[in-house]
Amino acid sequence: MAVCAAGALGRLYAERAADGGKADAAVFHVRAQDRDELARLFTVYNAAGNGVSSGELSAHTEPLLSGPPGATWDLVLSNIPAKAGLPVLEDFIRRLGGLLAPGGRAVLVVVHTLADFFRRRLCETGSLADREEAGGGYSVFVYAPGPGVPAGKDVKTGGGGFCVPRSAYTREGHDLELEGTALHIDTVYGAPGFDNPGGAVLAAVKLVRRLGPGALPPRGKKALVHEGGQGWFPAWLLRFADLSPSELVLSGRNILALAAAAHNTGVSFVIPAAELFSEDQFEVLFPDGKTRTEKTPFGFIAAFPECIPRTERLDALWEGISSLLAEGGLALVSLPSGEAGRFDRKKPAGFTRKGDLKRGGFRALAYRR
Repeated sequence: MAVCAAGALGRLYAERAADGGKADAAVFHVRAQDRDELARLFTVYNAAGNGVSSGELSAHTEPLLSGPPGATWDLVLSNIPAKAGLPVLEDFIRRLGGLLAPGGRAVLVVVHTLADFFRRRLCETGSLADREEAGGGYSVFVYAPGPGVPAGKDVKTGGGGFCVPRSAYTREGHDLELEGTALHIDTVYGAPGFDNPGGAVLAAVKLVRRLGPGALPPRGKKALVHEGGQGWFPAWLLRFADLSPSELVLSGRNILALAAAAHNTGVSFVIPAAELFSEDQFEVLFPDGKTRTEKTPFGFIAAFPECIPRTERLDALWEGISSLLAEGGLALVSLPSGEAGRFDRKKPAGFTRKGDLKRGGFRALAYRR
């Protein structure tokens, strides 16, 4: 098992194992995992580009140490995410021993600031260190974990690797008023937007309120919120527009954020997606792992895309909106002001700008199709 990122650890191990001989190559398998759907896609891409087959490496969007029930591993490799949160890291160390086969080993790469924490916790769990090295701001621990503790009953995994977070991921709750609407939001570790809605959401909320409920989709047309964080905007939208959770679909890269948003809204339809998809039909995923194919275009789309330096994603965003938005539907996009200007200049034919609001370095734009 390995944590994905861009797939370097998993790919390297798969390549080395395959080079060890035909017998080794026939039996080994790397399960790569990450909470980010984009990381999973890059892992698959990089593995294929380096001649690693799907039988040798599979990639999954899931939280730390998830996987098939009862599965054990001979080796766990992890460049442990420093921002996962101490409770999540505690849970990782506590359960790791229960997921390793007899004689199995763990190799953990951690930032120096967490080295003392891991060294202390490994000692407390009865783990036996084989080797420890440090350099370049990181420490590497090679060890045999103690007995470990299996995952609790509150862990639920579904199709496509989607999960409902276990208690270790729970961060804190917030009660606030957002543009006249009272909300309670529970947040989790491992996802952004854990302490406040953020500027993009505040700009979007103000613009939607200015446009009024009449600008939103009529009954019978679902709404889609893409990259809605931990649920601030979709929870507000449900109340403002008097929508039921069954009329809303959530999508995004970070499955922990999706899980938090689903919890905060009661929405059952979620789609792990690296960007706003452009297929004519798509699979919605339920918390119990079941899926259902949807073909109906959306009457309202709200997107809060991440701006990644040196990438061009605005054309893909318009492509997704054009594919998914129904005739007469409204699309709302909230971005940093500079990126929003670039997005607006790329507006294709058939869309009319209906709203524009700037707030705190962010700009929300609304378009009618």
